[in-house]
Amino acid sequence: MEVAGLFASAAQIAHERYAGFQVRLGLLAMQILTLLIGQAGRGQQTAHRDVVSEAIRLMSANPAQPVSPAWVAKRLHTSYSHFRRLFKAQTGFSPKVYQMQWRYRHACELLRHTNLPLKDIAERLGYDSAYHLSHAFKKMNGVSPQHWRARAAD
Repeated sequence: MEVAGLFASAAQIAHERYAGFQVRLGLLAMQILTLLIGQAGRGQQTAHRDVVSEAIRLMSANPAQPVSPAWVAKRLHTSYSHFRRLFKAQTGFSPKVYQMQWRYRHACELLRHTNLPLKDIAERLGYDSAYHLSHAFKKMNGVSPQHWRARAAD
């Protein structure tokens, strides 16, 4: 999807203001920034931008079954080190950090807008257990998911 289409989606989401719209807007902002950073480097080959765009699509396609950045690189027929360099140059994040932030944002959306138990959220996001989700969440945010959920509800 092009930048204009993403902006149109963002405008529609902001206008409708459905549950979780802030997180969705954040995810769209990350996609827009990724595309804009890729377009800013006019000297870079189109193929490099295509690799990163396809990588983002592959990494975010199924939250319940996250894929490793090494698998993505292999799927895109490139070495992991080359893929990582391209990805970071165009997004400002390593593939692993990008993926962690993406999963974190989805966890926030589910914590804020559902009453799902942490075990179910962990399963939806591809964590091995509620403990692993809680550990990753606390590492990103500094508070447990339960504490974050309670504060978000206020």
